[in-house]
Amino acid sequence: MSDERTTGNGQSRSNHAVFRLTAEVIISPPERSLLATGDVRELWEFRKPAAAERIGRVSGLLETNGFNIHHAGPFSITIEGTSQQFIQAFGCRFADGPYSRARSAFANADPSLHVPIDKRWQEIEGVVLIPIESYSASSDSGPSNSDENHTHHLPKPQVDYYHLNAPRDLVTNLCANEAHAKNICGQDIDVVVVDSGWWNHPWFQDRGLHVDVVLAPGASAPELDEVGHGTMVCASLMSLAPNAKVTMIKQSGEDAFTAFKMAIDRAPAIIQNTWGMPASHGPLDAAQKLVALTVLYAINNGIIVVFAGGNEKKLFPQQMHETIAVGGSFVHRDGSLEAASYASGYESRLFPGRIVPDFCGLVGMKPEGVYLMMPTMPGSEIDVAFAEKPYAYGDGTDRPDDGWVVISGTSSGSAQVSGVISMLKQVQPSLDQKAAKELIARCTRPVLYGVSAEGNPAGLPLPNLATGYGLVDAEKALRELDAAL
Repeated sequence: MSDERTTGNGQSRSNHAVFRLTAEVIISPPERSLLATGDVRELWEFRKPAAAERIGRVSGLLETNGFNIHHAGPFSITIEGTSQQFIQAFGCRFADGPYSRARSAFANADPSLHVPIDKRWQEIEGVVLIPIESYSASSDSGPSNSDENHTHHLPKPQVDYYHLNAPRDLVTNLCANEAHAKNICGQDIDVVVVDSGWWNHPWFQDRGLHVDVVLAPGASAPELDEVGHGTMVCASLMSLAPNAKVTMIKQSGEDAFTAFKMAIDRAPAIIQNTWGMPASHGPLDAAQKLVALTVLYAINNGIIVVFAGGNEKKLFPQQMHETIAVGGSFVHRDGSLEAASYASGYESRLFPGRIVPDFCGLVGMKPEGVYLMMPTMPGSEIDVAFAEKPYAYGDGTDRPDDGWVVISGTSSGSAQVSGVISMLKQVQPSLDQKAAKELIARCTRPVLYGVSAEGNPAGLPLPNLATGYGLVDAEKALRELDAAL
């Protein structure tokens, strides 16, 4: 079996394994060019999805040219094929460099975009590569085998440094105890999590909690979470909303955007995301425009979209004004608050006046955010990675297969916020993105000390560049919501 790789002039060379890549084929809107839009505000003009018959025609033509169709969304079709198939079908050229599906680039001014000129593709506006930065991206190494026979024998490791435990400390520090006592626990709220998978840890079993798992195109083994990240994220969310109906769309890291489109198809109340695209300045490229349009489509259809704000990263679509981007606050032993230096906090250069994050969950400090004792799959990547290093560069638990990790970041923080929003949706099902964002922002605990990962200070006035409006307070938000009903 040979590897079809391409040079800058589009010629192929052989190697040892077939190189395949995934791309989004944008269906051309009849009104005017989607890709000619200048900024996100203009994308609201394209809220209407492509016609089903047009999607059907393009899908058929793509299949005729040998592409695998993974998903047909409102504005784009996810396809997979070899690099040579892309060259032959679309006449594209790839940039020089070591290719993988995550690092591919077209040899064009906008490396995310190729516009076919062949008339048979007249209903296609462009072929787009999505460069995802996924917190749940897996390496090539596999996990240790997880023995189902010892799933009930995973004692929590003892550590001698300050940390928080789920669910108790998450519930307490986000002020959700009173709501839980009233059985406001996100009852039957549909939440879709786009992440690395879910493993049925005793932490979930002991609480009678379950997560349904759906596979994105690049994922396999629905019973496993080889990375371990998604299991931790679900525990963070279900600490606040144990009665929510949670579905995990397991993705490989490279197909996170496809997984997000699959999440939209399920029409949940909330989509919880820990992926994004590196972006520090404009203008928007074709990949960012497509992602922005799809996020706006989800919001316009009544879905609350929550994103991890980033750990020492500036990401997109987190910087859009419409998204909920979650940062981090550290709670000390004495209850005082400080900006989590591991979490990003800054003013966007893509969207002037946009401060990321909007508000915060519980996140730790640099260098690695070691803060929350969380369940994970034994022998998973994060279990191994954190166990092998001493505190504070790891959790110092020594055993790489104990099924626990002391970890944190905006992934966990955003999942905590999705849990709080589930509680709010239980009380007021009609709560939408704008109302939820404004309500929570009014009902935070301001963080007045510390700096973000970028060195920006917390403090007054709000929102500040480190923590936005501050740490989420479920009790305050529910009290205001009750008063308004």
